[in-house]
Amino acid sequence: MVTTQKFYAKNITQTSENTVWNSTNPQNPRKYRQFVNLDALKADDSNYATCSNLAGKNGTHNRPSTVTFTNFNISLPTDIIIKKIVVGYAHNKVSYSSKTAYPNVGAPTISLINVSASGKGNAVPINYSKYTKSFTISPNRSKIISSNFGVKINYPVNSNTNPGAIKLGYCWVQVVYEKVQKQVSGAVKKTTTSTNTQIVEDIVGINSTATSVFVGDTCLIDVDVTTSAANTPLKFEIDLGEDFTFVEKTEGDGTITSDDGLFWEVLTANTTAHIQFSVIGATVGTHYIIITDVTNPNDTKIVKKIGIVTLAEQLVCYPSLPTDGIENDTITYTLEVFSTNPLAVNKELEVTLPPEIVIDGVDTDYGSATFENGAEKNLITWEVEFQEQHAEIEITVDLTSSGVYSQVFKDITDDEHVINTCSIHVKPETLTVPFYSITEVADEMYNRFGQGVNYNVSCYMKVEITDDPETVADEQDLFETYAYNYRLGVVQGDFQNEIEMLEIAEWSDPISNLSEWQLLTVNFNFEEGKPIHIIRTGEYIENQATFMDVYFSEACIIEQSVNDGFELPGNYPVPIHGINTPIGYNDDLEDVEEDAIVSPSVFNMAKLENTTGVRLYDLDTDELVLLNAVVEGVSVHLDVQTDKSTNLLCKLIMPNGKVGSRSINLEDETNGPISIGGKFDLWGLDFEDFNIESLEDVEIEVIAQNPYLYDSVLEITNALLEYHYLELDDSFIEFWISKEQTIDEDTGKTVEKWISSRYYNMSLRNAEGVLGANNDVSYYQVPGSDKTIPYLSNIVSKDLDLEFSIGNCSIEEATIFLQRVGNLFSNRRDEFDKPYLNKIKFSHIPDIFYEFILENRIKEKIETGIYKCTVSLNIPSGTAYSIEESVTVSQGANNGIAKVSPTIQLLALEDTVDLTERKTGQNLNIITTGTNDITPNDYIIIDCENMKVTKNTLEEDGTFTTVDITDHVDFDSKWFSIIGEYDFDAGETALVQNVRFRERW
Repeated sequence: MVTTQKFYAKNITQTSENTVWNSTNPQNPRKYRQFVNLDALKADDSNYATCSNLAGKNGTHNRPSTVTFTNFNISLPTDIIIKKIVVGYAHNKVSYSSKTAYPNVGAPTISLINVSASGKGNAVPINYSKYTKSFTISPNRSKIISSNFGVKINYPVNSNTNPGAIKLGYCWVQVVYEKVQKQVSGAVKKTTTSTNTQIVEDIVGINSTATSVFVGDTCLIDVDVTTSAANTPLKFEIDLGEDFTFVEKTEGDGTITSDDGLFWEVLTANTTAHIQFSVIGATVGTHYIIITDVTNPNDTKIVKKIGIVTLAEQLVCYPSLPTDGIENDTITYTLEVFSTNPLAVNKELEVTLPPEIVIDGVDTDYGSATFENGAEKNLITWEVEFQEQHAEIEITVDLTSSGVYSQVFKDITDDEHVINTCSIHVKPETLTVPFYSITEVADEMYNRFGQGVNYNVSCYMKVEITDDPETVADEQDLFETYAYNYRLGVVQGDFQNEIEMLEIAEWSDPISNLSEWQLLTVNFNFEEGKPIHIIRTGEYIENQATFMDVYFSEACIIEQSVNDGFELPGNYPVPIHGINTPIGYNDDLEDVEEDAIVSPSVFNMAKLENTTGVRLYDLDTDELVLLNAVVEGVSVHLDVQTDKSTNLLCKLIMPNGKVGSRSINLEDETNGPISIGGKFDLWGLDFEDFNIESLEDVEIEVIAQNPYLYDSVLEITNALLEYHYLELDDSFIEFWISKEQTIDEDTGKTVEKWISSRYYNMSLRNAEGVLGANNDVSYYQVPGSDKTIPYLSNIVSKDLDLEFSIGNCSIEEATIFLQRVGNLFSNRRDEFDKPYLNKIKFSHIPDIFYEFILENRIKEKIETGIYKCTVSLNIPSGTAYSIEESVTVSQGANNGIAKVSPTIQLLALEDTVDLTERKTGQNLNIITTGTNDITPNDYIIIDCENMKVTKNTLEEDGTFTTVDITDHVDFDSKWFSIIGEYDFDAGETALVQNVRFRERW
């Protein structure tokens, strides 16, 4: 019989907001945003925790904190088998600006702690929705009841630019288990008769449905009692402790007295009684109301503990006070407040403003509000009446003086505490227009914009103040940001004057500190037909602007949906085109036309600094004519001059996306040509990467690196790329060797990485031992007769003898080729020096390959400038293997010359598998052990070659859980080997889906 139990965590923690989860951009590391009201997750009710002020993807706190649930106090019977762990949760997202501008937070990863299981949940929806995540696992009971068991909910980052909030609630764990059936014999003899008292129903509702309550709120407790005999007098003591205050009996039977403790006395008419009473939550935490049967003072016992979670109420404020204003203006703004308490009704709140912000009036439909302006502060007192956990007030103020002023919002209902603080920068009315730089986007870029598409503009800015102690007494006091200064802006459309330009622009936030490079960003939605201007502003003209030095980088415009951030300004050489001028340091310039002379590229590097990569592309390969050739090496030649030792990194960027790299150290005062790479250096790339038809698309990247504690200057000119190639002869037999496997990008499957003999200038002359096998045969000589009987035959290893030559080049180059051939044939070894088998195949028999070991050296001799070589490869298996894998269903044939051990895939129909090969009678049984047993619809993989069985279980989220169940194979089973015809059958225990093997030849 399957049983389920549901449990709630007593301990809930989350990631700190100071934790950096993405530090790839040091200027703005990304951090977590914490949830408030985590105690709401300790009960299954309508309350929830809220991750408020979650930033958009470009903001700092743009990822909800990871929440960890532990201490579930799980109690399970012994002698059980756990079948499934189910995690329940509910969540939704909240928009702060409109009905469509929601944050976008994908599916969280839900993990079980102390048990190896995890999977994706459901993405965060708009409407509050309940979900479950099931894990079909069978962990030991001890791991589940352990205090180390827990659940982790790990949310991804907000993937769009909309800020908002996430609500999380309804979090629990359900354990599904099956009792181990036991048979018990015996008899029970009833010797006495007594009246049994038992509370069979406890809470049917707190606030109708809740099992939690906020501090100060009233909740109802319902208790039902049943006895085996009618009209039984009962008396119960109700212990509220110091965590609850009794209010009154609201309905039900009997009486409640509270003179000396709280007692319920009742007579069970018709064997049942009911009472309902109300209490007030007094302290935050998980508390218990204990009910004790004291009917018999000499035999008292606790009959029920009622658990209730008492929560602290949280208020969240969203003021619309503008960040900027103008002296002597009047502004009206709203202040919204939300309560996490669904029963919130009345609160006393207070808004404090400085004397310079004079209150003109207040208006609210949520309670009543009064205000008073004073000499030291201006005060609004708001008696709030919440409606559906929400209230708002409209405030009108006069900005009587310039400066930076703060608004403080407090809850003074009981203990005074601050809910929110925000500031407004009031600009002096004498300030008109800041200094600014304006750039119109060129037609070439403008024509790339798309109607209605959102774009992001970014640049870096830094402000420094002239160091003049006589005129600048306090730099930070002089530096102040108002509505339009020290910002990045975007203007779409025409404007009549500077004031209109400032008013219609979209603005970034201002920079916040002096002498620091800070990233400024602003978004805009493109409207076709309107010109676009980029603006950077400095100080206001009337405010000592001449003391301010403003620095800024070039602006970068990126479509918002693909914006992954803004890189710091690059350190490029000047002039950048000097790197590929054909004039070297040692060239005679007298005969060179003056227009052709370009200064070298100068790389300036501070200590421990690298330059930005300089990319050379669109290489001139018009004179490079290659037909039947292969690139053997690459060299990059440069003319350099350096004052101090430094490093140079060079990269080859291939058309297929792969990158090779080489580096070189330049010693002090290096002056002249250098080379990187060489005739037989492919820069870590493969022969196939150098497609002779696309060599013109190869690019070079040069990066200067200064790892020393001094500044350095490097000049580079006359960059040249040289290909070293080999023209091929088609008259010889080609073969391929594989020493490793790789992943095919199109299919995702593992494939051999074959290397052609053509790349090594080898001409195969002869191959012996290609076909057939060596057999070790044992014979029996019949005594007294001329008959010899072969009684045992085994295929044994053989040698594959190759003859080849290396030539058509200088003897020095042929020697290098021979060294590389030796490396090609040699076997790699693991950490224990066990050799890996190489593979070889031939163009004249393309359907098979051999696995080999090179035991002895290559034998070579020089004849007329050509190396003639022989090599003997040992074939441990004694046979070749088919290139293509044979795949059949249950019936088929192995047509090779030797037995093979197949891999068989089954679909389980029962919890055991009985698989038989009918032609030979071989049989393999998979049985149950009580742990990781097969369930119907599991995929079973039987690997006979490696004598291993695995089961793959399809989970609800579409992923597979793989478990090794080799220990479930019955001891008298046979690992299948087949030759000729075969027929596999698993009866009603499983379906044979496929049989895989490679034939041997």
